Amino acid sequence: MEKTLSVITINKNSAENFKESRVPLFLISIGALAILLFVGLASYKLIENEVKGSLLKQLQLALPGTVKMFKIWEKDAASKAKAAALNKEVKKDLLVLLDVSRSSLGNSQKILSSKNLISLRDHLNKINLQYGFEGFVALDLNGFAFAASEDEAIGHKKLLERAGSKFFKLSLMGNSTFALPFKSEIPLQMESGELCQECPTMLTSSPVYDESGKVVAVLSFRLRPEAVFADIFEIGQTGKSGEVYAFNSKGILISKSRFPNELKKVGLLENRPEALSILNIGIKDPGGNLLEGFRSKKDSEELPFTRMATSALKGESGFDFKGYRDYRGVKVVGVWSWLSEFGFGVASEMNYDEAFSLVNKLEKWYWILFCALIFASAFSIILAEKRRRYRYQLVRSKEEAEKANRAKSEFLAKMSHELRTPMNAILGFTQFLMKDKKEPLTEFQSSSAEHILKAGNHLLELINEILDLSQIEAGKLKIKLEPVNLFLLTNEICDLMQPVGESKEVTVKNMISKDRSPFLYADNMRLKQVLVNLISNGIKYNRNGGEVVLSMEEIENKKIRIKLRDTGYGLSEEQKKIIFQPFERAGAEARKVDGVGIGLTITKYLVEMMEGNLSLESVVGKGSCFYVDIPIYEEVAV
Repeated sequence: MEKTLSVITINKNSAENFKESRVPLFLISIGALAILLFVGLASYKLIENEVKGSLLKQLQLALPGTVKMFKIWEKDAASKAKAAALNKEVKKDLLVLLDVSRSSLGNSQKILSSKNLISLRDHLNKINLQYGFEGFVALDLNGFAFAASEDEAIGHKKLLERAGSKFFKLSLMGNSTFALPFKSEIPLQMESGELCQECPTMLTSSPVYDESGKVVAVLSFRLRPEAVFADIFEIGQTGKSGEVYAFNSKGILISKSRFPNELKKVGLLENRPEALSILNIGIKDPGGNLLEGFRSKKDSEELPFTRMATSALKGESGFDFKGYRDYRGVKVVGVWSWLSEFGFGVASEMNYDEAFSLVNKLEKWYWILFCALIFASAFSIILAEKRRRYRYQLVRSKEEAEKANRAKSEFLAKMSHELRTPMNAILGFTQFLMKDKKEPLTEFQSSSAEHILKAGNHLLELINEILDLSQIEAGKLKIKLEPVNLFLLTNEICDLMQPVGESKEVTVKNMISKDRSPFLYADNMRLKQVLVNLISNGIKYNRNGGEVVLSMEEIENKKIRIKLRDTGYGLSEEQKKIIFQPFERAGAEARKVDGVGIGLTITKYLVEMMEGNLSLESVVGKGSCFYVDIPIYEEVAV
């Protein structure tokens, strides 16, 4: 009897001990899942921010590049119009026709019968072919058309009524300018040879001066907006749905849409091959996705502008990554800007699903894994509860109880020390997505996945330290500072750049002495990149027979100043202010030098990362001298 009671007592104590241990097990499980949820959500949020940051940079870079191209094109078209207006034969005929118009009180028949109109058309048709213009119209000071390539355009003010008076007023003030796309006031011949009513057209204009130098008329040339103007905005398009487009102050598209077939399918454009989206699509929010069958009950005039257009038409610049509907009703993300200088807005947009496809996939896999872990944790707790009950039957199920006890111990160990497993799963699925040949990632998605791997590996290190979690700056350029022999480095660079200089008839000289060469405290590879870029610029912007000379001097604050002097064209004060800004090439376009204008921006950033400074002196016509100030490595004797 005593033995039996003793067994019961032991059994009871074991059951009570397990009952007491069940509470911390449950709390540990909840705590571990909470930690996993926190780490996973933090990881997802970090990844999402990385994707948004990369996407913002991608879309933002498309805008200044497009605007830069537009400015180049606008200046080129204006200079061609100015050259045509200054042509002696053209000017002579224009002044005669202006007198005919005045004397006949604008009688179009007398103008059309004038020999000078035939002569003017003959001269300007040649210029049109040379410059790519589609026709011309000459307006007097009142906006009356007294000469044109088409008879229908003469004898009225319809052009000014359609195009607006801004370009006309600017031209009367002596400026060569342009008019945004508008619907033509007369039928125009299309490339197919057919006449088109209210075809999109645009103008580039220049003032016409009489012999006394007074502005007496405006000469305007027609351009096809779909041929040149719209193509500029296609350059910045990325991915499958990325679109850069322009719109006027009325919220009407003035460049080509990337989705003409979709617009025809939903009825926003006529289903004809020659139908154009230019001036036919309002940047309105239809209220739903037209591609998925949504049809608004409101007229197009009653529809509100899109989130982007509403902001831009107020003269604002901005971005939206939460998502908004575009003129197709498709959810997009985008950045935008209103160009008050030119009177139109520019937007860079991408379908929301494409922009965040990688993030959405990762979120899906994360929740699948998390739910699986919850199920596994719940199953483990249920199993532990069964073990508690089994311990009441110690004699009959001793072996099963021991197994349950070992399983409990393994579970606790995993929950305490194996939290890295879910993060490994996240990283593994990221690598799986990057290597998936059936559904390969786009270049943007691949770049985002690399950011995910970087951020994930860093988070994995923090998980190993359990709760020691801190913020990181992803994508930060790493600089390895070490002693660098300046002579050896510059000698190597000069040997490398000498053949490049010879191809441009430019001599590269290294005046840094081997005996006096110091050791610098810098990143060898990045300093080499800096000097190669500066020497390369010195060669590109030099004259035939010129030279690029490297020298050095010691300056204050224990730094060495590396000088790179060239005998090129030099820079003006205005050009020096913008030389280190991205996409500013400081007159390089005029000399037909390749590049997009970001080399010096990167160079300055690298120098500053090495705790140095980059500056320049330049005189127009005499050349430039760049100064690279780098700290001396004090522990090495010079």
